Amino acid sequence: MKIKVLSLVAASVFLVSCGGGGSSSNENVEDNKDAVVSGKEESAEEICKYAYSGETSVKWTAFKFTDKVGVGGTLDSTKVKTVASVEEPYLILQDMEFELYTASVNTNNPDRDKKITSFFFGSMESSDLISGKVMEMTGNAREGSLMISLSINGQAFSQQMKYFVEGNSVTINGQINLSNWNAEGSIDALNNVCKDLHTGEDGVTKLWPDVDIEVVSILKEISKSPCKQV
Repeated sequence: MKIKVLSLVAASVFLVSCGGGGSSSNENVEDNKDAVVSGKEESAEEICKYAYSGETSVKWTAFKFTDKVGVGGTLDSTKVKTVASVEEPYLILQDMEFELYTASVNTNNPDRDKKITSFFFGSMESSDLISGKVMEMTGNAREGSLMISLSINGQAFSQQMKYFVEGNSVTINGQINLSNWNAEGSIDALNNVCKDLHTGEDGVTKLWPDVDIEVVSILKEISKSPCKQV
């Protein structure tokens, strides 16, 4: 009888011990299942990607009179070459190349447009286009600076500009001085033909070499799920 009791006690202890181990093992299995599922979800999560949409606007502001009054316009025909896709919008700027066609100048004044095309751009070498390439980029996903090799009047000059990112829109802006491209002759040619319009109240005829530039490129999401905005 003692043997039977001892056997039952031993069996109970063994079962309790195994039961406790079994419970712990099951919990680990459940944890592992969760880890596997979580891992699958993470690996299955699609990386967000953007591509250039083909839409770019180019705005410029030139300045006349001694007190530097702005006259604005656009270049409506552009060509942009960049990488096929990126994971963050600002990366589209890396090694970006572009061409701006001077015949597309638009100031909402056809007579002025014709004079700019004929006398300003027309007196330049390689007068049909302005081209450029991003050589260096420093910054983060929201803003930074660029070094752009810009070709105007048949000459290349490295120009520093800023970039800003908002949603799917990437903006480059800055000011150039056309003297860096030896374009004083083109400035004088336009200033002479527009002398009356460029003469201020002080009687001075003035067209400044400084031009403000703003280039805005729009990207499109090419991921299946919506991308998180910057």
